[in-house]
Amino acid sequence: MPSAAIDQSTAEGAPAAFSAHIVDDALVMELSGVWLADHTLPSFTELRSAFEQQPQPHWRFSAAADLQWDSACMTRLFSCARYCADHDITLDTSALPDGMQKLLAVATAVKPQEAQPAAHRTLSQRLSAAYTAIRDHIVELLRFVGELTVALLNLLRGRANIRLRDFFYFVEQCGPQALGIVALISVLVGMILAYLGSVQLRQFGAEVYVANLVTVGMVREMGALMTAVIMAGRTGAAYAAQLGAMQANEEIDAITTLGISPIEYLVLPRFLSLLLVMPLLCIFANVLGLCGGALVATSMDVNSAAFF
Repeated sequence: MPSAAIDQSTAEGAPAAFSAHIVDDALVMELSGVWLADHTLPSFTELRSAFEQQPQPHWRFSAAADLQWDSACMTRLFSCARYCADHDITLDTSALPDGMQKLLAVATAVKPQEAQPAAHRTLSQRLSAAYTAIRDHIVELLRFVGELTVALLNLLRGRANIRLRDFFYFVEQCGPQALGIVALISVLVGMILAYLGSVQLRQFGAEVYVANLVTVGMVREMGALMTAVIMAGRTGAAYAAQLGAMQANEEIDAITTLGISPIEYLVLPRFLSLLLVMPLLCIFANVLGLCGGALVATSMDVNSAAFF
């Protein structure tokens, strides 16, 4: 019977080796020696070549009494199992140790997914898909607004499932904890407006009107805009991450199972805290923007009394 073997010198135990022979209509491969990661082992290509030299519809693995194995050995067995699955070859591992059989069963439990080629879609199909996506987004937005409106009505009637301490916690999170970043951005925007206005108005001898420019720019536009951008990027992202993690952990499903509305319990306190804090932050941003503009204007062409 033809066989294949790998002779190696190892520090402990017999060298890693395998032998292939035919029993009935099955090709049996016996593993022996030290099949550990810190030793030089036969590759999957060598194992496959030994099988292909004697093609049989059934492959069988067995283990010698002196076999020592770890994950390095299992990777080669896993490759053989995938090869058998791809080529309709029956693989028998009943003669292997129980630990190897269990690991191999776990590794091959999930079948690999084949990549599906992207189907060519016509222009009408792409437009239809885009329309469906936009429609679904609009429906989801309207559903959310409707559920939030119902939650507000329940709050006014005293029937909303909302905890007061949650409301104060979110007020602190989106209010005092956001003062630093809002102050920094507002002061810088006010300074930029004052500097650009002073440089341009100096050409017409109207430097004193830099105060009007900073005031109108901050109060009408930049104060509210920068506050909204900061809160959307900071607090809005934090809310989305919190609710997304709860959805992934099925906490929202558990709240729904208990008969509690997630909109009332989770969304409503966040919404009310932003509703209370945003106007105050906007006023805070306006004031600090004017102060930042005053710092630049009074250091250039306008004295503090004229500016204020």
